[in-house]
Amino acid sequence: MANQQINLFHIPFKELFEIIRMQYPASSYDFGKHQVYLNSDSGASLGFIRLPLHISIDGNFRLRNKEINILYISIESGNATLAMNKGEKTILHS
Repeated sequence: MANQQINLFHIPFKELFEIIRMQYPASSYDFGKHQVYLNSDSGASLGFIRLPLHISIDGNFRLRNKEINILYISIESGNATLAMNKGEKTILHS
């Protein structure tokens, strides 16, 4: 079966995580990859959801109200750029 990508941006995060808790209770969250793995009740992998970096959840798929600080650094062939975000807002870019 070929990989399929589905756009879930139209679903509010709180609602999305409620659906995961109710319909996919065997799902898990990988903190290192910042992904939610959807699993069937038998443990079979159904897919995954890659979360935006500004979203923070706990182990029960509940949103944390804490704003996340994100630092982006890009270096290529002697050129560099840097950006700092607080939540969804860019506070520094050079």
